[in-house]
Amino acid sequence: MGVTFVVAVLIAAPPEPAADLHAPFHRLLVAHVKDGAVEYRAFKDREGELDAYRAALAGVDPAALSQNGRLALWINAYNAFTLKLILERCPGIKSIKEISGRWTQVRWVVGGKKRSLGQIEHEIRRKEFQEPRIHFAIACASKSCPILLSEAHEAQTINEQLARAARGFLADPRNGSRAESEPRLLYGTNHGVYLSSIFKRFEAVTGA
Repeated sequence: MGVTFVVAVLIAAPPEPAADLHAPFHRLLVAHVKDGAVEYRAFKDREGELDAYRAALAGVDPAALSQNGRLALWINAYNAFTLKLILERCPGIKSIKEISGRWTQVRWVVGGKKRSLGQIEHEIRRKEFQEPRIHFAIACASKSCPILLSEAHEAQTINEQLARAARGFLADPRNGSRAESEPRLLYGTNHGVYLSSIFKRFEAVTGA
């Protein structure tokens, strides 16, 4: 009587596509972003590394990533492209507002397709991801915006990173939120809570 052996072959699940994609960007942020402030002069010396990262973004397929992987991809891409806008004009630029068409230039490539920063924000991030905390994680290179983290976003840590970014922004009395009490003209005290204009611009997604 013959004996049949059944051999089970266990195939390990493939790693998250582009698992190391954001490592170069992470190194740049760790080195040149301190407490939300970007050291643009030092960053300028490593602009070639940022360009290499942008080239990698151009070749990645977002559809091959997990939901968290895509979310991290688009946050990092937006931040990297915004930094590039500034670095192209360093030294000499004082504000991103000096750049004409900063949100509408169709020049940023992800997955082989060119998009503008505005398209990434409104047509991808806001439509594809029902994630209000995303607005606390993107950089618009303005003092009134949420600060840029000294790290790249990653699929496996994205929820913790977004929670930290939201807490940090809301705890910032300069831009996020603050409570104030002012004496009334006649009697008593006015108590008020002030929120960033982000909550007005993105009321539908933040739930404000």
